Amino acid sequence: MSLIKNDIELKECTFEDFKKVYEYDFSKLTNIWQDIEYVKNSLERIKELFDGINSELENQNNTYNWIIYYKNVPVGQIIADRENKKMNNSIELSYNLHPDYWGKGIMKDAIGLACDYLFNFYDNILICYCTGNEKSKKLLDKLNFKYYKTIKNAYSRNNKFVDEFVYIKELI
Repeated sequence: MSLIKNDIELKECTFEDFKKVYEYDFSKLTNIWQDIEYVKNSLERIKELFDGINSELENQNNTYNWIIYYKNVPVGQIIADRENKKMNNSIELSYNLHPDYWGKGIMKDAIGLACDYLFNFYDNILICYCTGNEKSKKLLDKLNFKYYKTIKNAYSRNNKFVDEFVYIKELI
């Protein structure tokens, strides 16, 4: 299944396209602690990430794993995979965009396209971001997601704890 709007297309994830999207280590690009590093992933690490995501998704119902194409070039990924058991009829999105394509409105359009599709099946869509990821906060504001809750100390990395901020968009 493919979703298309203007220069954006969401297609099923393949390893060849995943390689292009995950050229860089996203854990170094998240800007959580203002320490963006452009560190390239090895082919082995990319394969490990791809296999891990696919293995995790195999064990879940109703999952979507799309590569984002911008003008026919694979530039990012959107995964809708976590149905929220505490909230009726909801699913959670996560996403990544290759840093060469940041600031072009691509993710805004891609998430909008994914939400338009997912609202055929779900009443609520959740997206989370962590402390320091101001780009995601701005994106969610532009997409009219509303603050839902904060999960304190949701993750730790290098002995630093970050909160997770949960935002929601409801079918009107």
